[in-house]
Amino acid sequence: MLGAMASVVDKIVRKSFNFMGKAKGPGAAPKPRKEAVMVRHRPFRILIVDDYQIVRRGIRAILQEEPGCEVVGEAAEGFDALKKAEDLQPDVILLDISLPELNGLSAAVRIHEVAPTSEIVFLSHHQSPEVVCEAFNTGAKGFICKSDLAHELLDAVRAIGRKEIYLSQGVAYLRSRLTGIHDQPMRKAS
Repeated sequence: MLGAMASVVDKIVRKSFNFMGKAKGPGAAPKPRKEAVMVRHRPFRILIVDDYQIVRRGIRAILQEEPGCEVVGEAAEGFDALKKAEDLQPDVILLDISLPELNGLSAAVRIHEVAPTSEIVFLSHHQSPEVVCEAFNTGAKGFICKSDLAHELLDAVRAIGRKEIYLSQGVAYLRSRLTGIHDQPMRKAS
């Protein structure tokens, strides 16, 4: 009986701590598994919005390597982003702030009306406190500085998948201003 109970506890612990594989030898820890974007029955659907095709291609290339991510569309300007958000209803919209026609901040407000379940993560080279705060005031759930994009994109998408708020390291000093909490990871309020 104790052996069966230990086996069940072992399975729960492995699942809870996201482990895979067996330990090699007594007392050895199992190898950690690479964290997937989300554990769900369908892929995490993403719309990429940036006016530079090379940026969209780079983001797509990073996301295509991530299990559980599906890029469902791309847009190069705000009005096209609005239409695609309405038509595709993505889980996440990676939205540049500086867009032609309709800027990302204005587009975000409208996108929330036509795709209310889509979460917005802003991409920007602007790092001023005013721009970051304005981005979160639109209802965004994340902000990535373009200078940090290559190494933070997947972390941001994973955080959004866990229903957390993501703030790029380039503007992390603004965390307490945005949340009122000092030196704590940003999490979505319950």
